[in-house]
Amino acid sequence: LYSVLRAYSIYNKKTGYVQGMGFITALFLTYMSEEDAFWMIHALMTNPKYKMEGYYEEDFPALKGAFFVFLSLMKKYCGKIYSHLKKYEVFPSMYASQWFITLFSNCFKFSILVRFFDSFLLEGEKVIFRFSLAILK
Repeated sequence: LYSVLRAYSIYNKKTGYVQGMGFITALFLTYMSEEDAFWMIHALMTNPKYKMEGYYEEDFPALKGAFFVFLSLMKKYCGKIYSHLKKYEVFPSMYASQWFITLFSNCFKFSILVRFFDSFLLEGEKVIFRFSLAILK
């Protein structure tokens, strides 16, 4: 795990290392070699389908954008929950940062996590929002 994360932080100085990457890398290492896990992390960061690089860059620009999208979707599909959280000034940055940065890999048991990753790798970023809304429902 350390070798993959250190190598990637040197390889991609734009993102460097963020703690959430460790959970994702650990999951990959249960299925593949260190080299393959390295390239999977690289694909998550650079492939437009996944758009993960901005989740880890300085100031987390994509993470902030994801919060905006998530709030919009929550308002549309979970109106009561949206209103309740807004009333008490509970923002996604208070609870969803961990979900998005780790791709839920520190929140759920392995069998659920593997299903999430199957969907995420197939469909991309939108699965993050679907899963987040499902949690709230």
